[in-house]
Amino acid sequence: MNGGEVTSYAAVVGRVLDSLRTERDMKQGALAESVGVGQSTWSRIEKGEVAISIDQLARAAAALGIKPSDILLWADQAVDSFTEEKQGTVLTDKPAEIKKNGIGAGALLLGAGALAAIVWAARQK
Repeated sequence: MNGGEVTSYAAVVGRVLDSLRTERDMKQGALAESVGVGQSTWSRIEKGEVAISIDQLARAAAALGIKPSDILLWADQAVDSFTEEKQGTVLTDKPAEIKKNGIGAGALLLGAGALAAIVWAARQK
């Protein structure tokens, strides 16, 4: 693993979705309804506590007026920046598996916090 923070790919995608939703001045509950989940579930998706499904990603993208591939592209760019700058490691395990293997929510939240600026920068490219 690289030094620094640890986060999950689900957290990176969640941060991108949060950024897009906020940019469009959309409430979590409204996007959650468009996706077909409750607001609390959507909050957990944005935090990277649960991974978004492909179908949910497609519905979220439609509600945000973009393509699902754009969301994943920005997530991939953020991951590349995060790891290339040796700020941390992005794990692709399911969030529950990461927690089970001893990386607590605190570490994931620190990683997600560090990702905010990286996601923003990736989206400016």
